Amino acid sequence: MARVMMILFAHCLACLGALASGVFLLVGLDVLKGAAEPEALAIAVGPMVLLGSLLLAGVEFIPVCLIVLLAEWRSLRGLRYYLVSGLVLGLVSSLGGIEYGKASGEDLLGVVALIYALSGLVWGVIYWRMAGRTAGAWRDALPPAS
Repeated sequence: MARVMMILFAHCLACLGALASGVFLLVGLDVLKGAAEPEALAIAVGPMVLLGSLLLAGVEFIPVCLIVLLAEWRSLRGLRYYLVSGLVLGLVSSLGGIEYGKASGEDLLGVVALIYALSGLVWGVIYWRMAGRTAGAWRDALPPAS
């Protein structure tokens, strides 16, 4: 039970970190383009990160469960697995952002995909650091089958 709670906590914290990096990049780009004031960064970051990370944790819960189940089943503990998984998760998630950019008339295809991919990499690093390094370790604690 403690392992499951650690996995959920690590996922939520990784989503928080991934979304924080994405929000900083998106709002930072608007500030650099002159479309937003620098004060907007301070005002927007708190609510967007907190509420967005809850939404992100909920929306990506099923794909993350598959990533974690595979890692626990195969005892995949390497950073490379979590980086690739986070990258794929970010790129698949970027499809919604790309469609939104097309609908609003903005040509942000590369920027949106890059920000989502970087956020996925941040998710992978944070999750690996918190829970991924011990994936499958619960099997080592099981008594031998007789």
